[in-house]
Amino acid sequence: MSDELRLSIEKLVYGGDGLGHANGNTVFVPFVLPGEDVRAAEKSKKKKVVWAKLVEVTSASKERIAAPCPHFQTCGGCHYQHITADEQLRRFRDRLIKPLKRWKLTYEDFRNRARWSDYETAIEDMMAQTSTKDAPWHLIPANDKPYGRIAALRILVDRLGNGVALEPRPIDPKLLKEAKRARTSPRATSSAAAGPASAR
Repeated sequence: MSDELRLSIEKLVYGGDGLGHANGNTVFVPFVLPGEDVRAAEKSKKKKVVWAKLVEVTSASKERIAAPCPHFQTCGGCHYQHITADEQLRRFRDRLIKPLKRWKLTYEDFRNRARWSDYETAIEDMMAQTSTKDAPWHLIPANDKPYGRIAALRILVDRLGNGVALEPRPIDPKLLKEAKRARTSPRATSSAAAGPASAR
């Protein structure tokens, strides 16, 4: 589906998607912030619920920043790199004081946040040191598992088929000569195929 939607993001829900409404439907869009006006493309729909892909932020939140990781929105591993560190901490504290949202927060959230820059450096070092000409890294969007699996298989097929001739093999001259000889030779009779009559 590719129907374009225009909507305002009302809030973020668990998992990182923004929630808004358009054309009487509830719409979920990733990589947005509350208060933003966006254009989105419909990906799938179930009854009155739409999952969409972000096309453009037409009115950005003051809390939006450029994601520090160049692979943001591609690898599918992060959802909040477009939010300032202060806004992320405010959201953590807001969850901490609300009993019905506290369960979403863990010790690891604060611990990992404190080492944000270390993780960025580690990822970039890993990509730089392990991606080679013969075995390069390929980043695959992983939020949609079926899409990710098919994308991975396509990359494998392309790499394994690189340099392999896929054209049909030419006909062996000996085979062609034998085929022509078989067409010109007399056909065997049914009696010869069955054997001499005297042998019965």
